[in-house]
Amino acid sequence: MQIQVTGHHVEITSSLRSFVSAKLAKLEDYFPALRKVAVVLTVEKYRHTAEIHFRADGVQLSAKK
Repeated sequence: MQIQVTGHHVEITSSLRSFVSAKLAKLEDYFPALRKVAVVLTVEKYRHTAEIHFRADGVQLSAKK
C-alpha cells in the first residue's frame, strides 16, 4: 500500500509519517485490494485535523477528524 502524507502548516517528520503508516496498516485487514491512500494533516489555530482519502473496491471513501 502506498501512503501519501501531506501537511498544511505542519512539518511531516519521519516519526509522524511512521505513526500514520502504522495506523493505516489496519485498513489492509478490511480492504485487501487497497493500493493508494492520501492523508492530509492540517493545523489551524488550535484545531488539528486529519483527512484520509482512498479508493477501495470501486468506491471512493473519505474520512475527516
